[in-house]
Amino acid sequence: LGFYASLAAIASHSDPSISIEQIELSGRVRHLAMFGRAHSAKAVPAYLSRLQGDPAMAGVVFDGLKLAAGGKPVSFKLGALKPLSLALEGLDSEQ
Repeated sequence: LGFYASLAAIASHSDPSISIEQIELSGRVRHLAMFGRAHSAKAVPAYLSRLQGDPAMAGVVFDGLKLAAGGKPVSFKLGALKPLSLALEGLDSEQ
């Protein structure tokens, strides 16, 4: 099954205001990044919220969101570079 569930979740939450131009998958199912453009900066967090609510995305950590505002469309980079267990371990060491 590999990355099928994650890709299916991304596809099922399509949004006409979001254009995903690139998806990077590496290693485990929980490592992915997306790059694209949005009609507005507000559309990206809304899309991310819907995506995170999908059971197929459980355990995926989105550890970075960069928006390049300054016009329309807005470019974005959404990263999911660490599995959940590593992200939680990192939080413990920061305290």
